[in-house]
Amino acid sequence: MNARQFLNRNPRTVASAGLGLLTAVATVVTWLYLDTRCSACAPVGMHNIPTTNFATIDASTEVEARFAKAGFDLAVAAPQPWPRIYFRSLPTDLGAIGDLDRRKQLFALLVLPQILRLNEAILADRHRMVSLWKRSDAGEDIAGDDIRWMTATAKRYGTPPNDRPTLLRRVDIVPPRACPRTGLY
Repeated sequence: MNARQFLNRNPRTVASAGLGLLTAVATVVTWLYLDTRCSACAPVGMHNIPTTNFATIDASTEVEARFAKAGFDLAVAAPQPWPRIYFRSLPTDLGAIGDLDRRKQLFALLVLPQILRLNEAILADRHRMVSLWKRSDAGEDIAGDDIRWMTATAKRYGTPPNDRPTLLRRVDIVPPRACPRTGLY
């Protein structure tokens, strides 16, 4: 079946898959941008991961081998924790894999650990933000570093620092179920 036949057959599935892929790609691009361009503004958890968790790979078989070595098996139906293995790039042979299901599984192995990592950092930012608001509401003075952090966070999310409802809505995780290959999570 070619792409045109697929689009004509099931537009809702295509839209859903496209949204999931777009969410995943936007998350990874945001992570790469923040991690390299604005270390002071990056979410708090971004720099707490040992560099040994980052791997450079060339082939898709290396991705599968690293997850197998970590004891993770995609064939297991029961929920299992995702190993925190991060890759600096996509395997060069990903596009050449003819089996679409295998390609989706590999893509999920590459992207979901990054999304989970970002979600942890976002939750830490959210917790810090709410904690600062509670301290401020209780009449406590907020340090200059915390004010600068809150201002940078609000700017990163495109909202004024004093717009609490909008910040709470925007400083939120990317649901892993909205990501590609949702049946894996």
